[in-house]
Amino acid sequence: MTYYEGSSLVSQDHAAKTPATLAPKQSIEVLAATYLDTPSRLDVVIFWANPDGSQEKQEWVVTT
Repeated sequence: MTYYEGSSLVSQDHAAKTPATLAPKQSIEVLAATYLDTPSRLDVVIFWANPDGSQEKQEWVVTT
């Protein structure tokens, strides 16, 4: 497996699933891997474009 530098995302899984066109309330799952040296707090930021062209983002904090 390979990972994006500074990220826990599994790059092959992420690349195979994104970009994605989703319907309202639809979701995708992307694999992430943690190791002993992975921080216990990970900041997640998701960006997307709406059908009207406006852009949004949402941020989460994930703890392991």
